[in-house]
Amino acid sequence: MRPEEARKPMHHSMNLSRGKRRMSDGLRPCVRSKTDSGVAHCKRKRSNDSELDKHNQLLEKYQSLDAASVKLMQKVPRIELGRFVVETWYPSPYPAAFYPDGKLYVCESCLSYTSTKRFLEHHMTKECRLRKKPPPGPRVYFEKADDLALFEVDGKTEPTYAQNLCLLAKLFMDQKTLYFDVTHFRFYVLCRVDKEGYHIVGYFSKEKVSPEHYNLSCIVIFPQFQRNGYGTLLISISYEISKHDGLLGTPERPLSAHGRATYLEYWKTMLLPHVAASSSLTVGELAACTGMLPEDVAQTLKACDLLRPSKTLSEVASRTIRGMSSKVRAELASLRALRLCNPRQFAWNKVATT
Repeated sequence: MRPEEARKPMHHSMNLSRGKRRMSDGLRPCVRSKTDSGVAHCKRKRSNDSELDKHNQLLEKYQSLDAASVKLMQKVPRIELGRFVVETWYPSPYPAAFYPDGKLYVCESCLSYTSTKRFLEHHMTKECRLRKKPPPGPRVYFEKADDLALFEVDGKTEPTYAQNLCLLAKLFMDQKTLYFDVTHFRFYVLCRVDKEGYHIVGYFSKEKVSPEHYNLSCIVIFPQFQRNGYGTLLISISYEISKHDGLLGTPERPLSAHGRATYLEYWKTMLLPHVAASSSLTVGELAACTGMLPEDVAQTLKACDLLRPSKTLSEVASRTIRGMSSKVRAELASLRALRLCNPRQFAWNKVATT
């Protein structure tokens, strides 16, 4: 149920940026202008070049750290997280010295890790800054009936927490490659809340700025909390956040086979009630009312055999879907109930109604 965490868009943009910088260096004769505007322009160029160099150096550092960590990855047999001992699925670059007996102890609050139960207890009582506290960010969603809370963690302001979260997630993801470069991401951490504190259930991450309209880069529900509908809950939250920002959204590609199936089921659940309730709607209108990209709307309708292939996106967006058909009713009847978010439980809606 996860999109792969490939960083290809970032690599392409960096190559393009470097090419532009070399082109600008070739046009340096503009520096000879003695006008004030020319001097100011060149100062801005040097400043931009300096910032770009720093960004490139930082990116190369993170990429080298990621590459080195891949070589060191070994499978941690088990972790102790809160009251659960969990069997892991995939390798993660935790230092081998921290699990000499085949078990890694992870602090449920700050996600730091240690090699023994005694060290973990000492950390939790004496050192942990988040003991019985929520993840380090504002609460953006809360379901009182189930005591579920979602917190937004900025990877730039909380890099240690974000990196520890990525290391933990890698134990349950095959293709995840993001460990150190967390500054460009926000992490939405779902917790169960009780008198003992905040218990991490899972999370999804998203890029702060995505030209491709990606509203979800990575999603993980930890094994001890699976089969409770939390995956589709987080997917629905990702779309509500996009709608709040005035954007259409889509998950980062490529999707795993399970991810494609999960999203297709979610998209059907969101689209078909709108189609059934109207005599006719265009693909563009369905995208606007669901927050989905027109391409995803079209893909879902084609899977339901409600839309014929079109050559261009403009043709797809203007296509009209007839709602009162036996196909629509049959697809709608076949859907199972999914756990979705309640838009009224977001922090911004509560502020607006008080």
